[in-house]
Amino acid sequence: MKISFDFDGTLEFREVQDFAKELIDRGHDVCILTTRYSDPMSYKWAKSNPEHAEALHNELYEAAKHIGIKEINFTEYQWKTTKIDELGIDIHLDDNWHNEVAVINNSNKAKAVWYAPRGKWKEQIFEIIGRDGQDG
Repeated sequence: MKISFDFDGTLEFREVQDFAKELIDRGHDVCILTTRYSDPMSYKWAKSNPEHAEALHNELYEAAKHIGIKEINFTEYQWKTTKIDELGIDIHLDDNWHNEVAVINNSNKAKAVWYAPRGKWKEQIFEIIGRDGQDG
């Protein structure tokens, strides 16, 4: 299955990174789907603070490398729902319930799961994947 992870507020956390790595090890296609601009200089504030803008994606790229994620998708501040089907995503994990998870679940073929630090998000993803989670 193809499983995408939001970065800010989700994949930036070690427990989520470890889970993404586990999914890759089980044979799933894991990618990042972020609302960010691909070009950090696209932010309105970037021209007044170019050093910060250039460093903006460092944490994202470092996490992707650490986990083994090769595909990073930027929505350029468009709704993620516009990219989910196009990218062939089956499951998406995100911390934004109202603007992302609920909308994806009502608009797309993919199933979105809400990330909350003490939530049952792992169990929900494994339930969607299937009992053993190894049908990558």
